[in-house]
Amino acid sequence: MLGEVNTNEHYCSKLAQTPSLIATTNGVLEALARCLELGNPDGWADFAGILATLLPRQARAGIAYAALRSLGDDTAYQVASYALFSTFKEGTKQ
Repeated sequence: MLGEVNTNEHYCSKLAQTPSLIATTNGVLEALARCLELGNPDGWADFAGILATLLPRQARAGIAYAALRSLGDDTAYQVASYALFSTFKEGTKQ
């Protein structure tokens, strides 16, 4: 699902010098910093739209995967359920 990641240092450093990638990365980082500062659901909902606009599907999937893996199983399940279905019931992991 996430695909192969090219870990070649030359490849990564060349990408980092691409002006459009730098602008995109800066935009995503600025939006993330703002959401962390505000810390409210509306900000995070807006961030989802920003990610959808600025990043390809594979990058967004990688961010979602990393975020969910950083949580405990129960919390990750609740967050994923809420993100997908706008509802969750505590303790109903199946």
